[in-house]
Amino acid sequence: MGEKVVLSSHSPRLKTIAVAPHQVYGPNDYLFLPNLLESAGKGLLRVFGSGENMVSFCYVDNYCHGLMCGQDGLER
Repeated sequence: MGEKVVLSSHSPRLKTIAVAPHQVYGPNDYLFLPNLLESAGKGLLRVFGSGENMVSFCYVDNYCHGLMCGQDGLER
């Protein structure tokens, strides 16, 4: 809902962008990605709902690049 409010506030005077990846990982991630891979390898990943949920995993460098591209787009 917050993203919708931010985007609906966009105007020529106030330029906005909403970026909200589900999970960001990177080279110093010793918790999320290793645990995910271990659980998947053991067949222990839990499925919520129908199992058709969309999940976004984003590498930190790509996330930062996306934020910079978003800023560039706002400056045009």
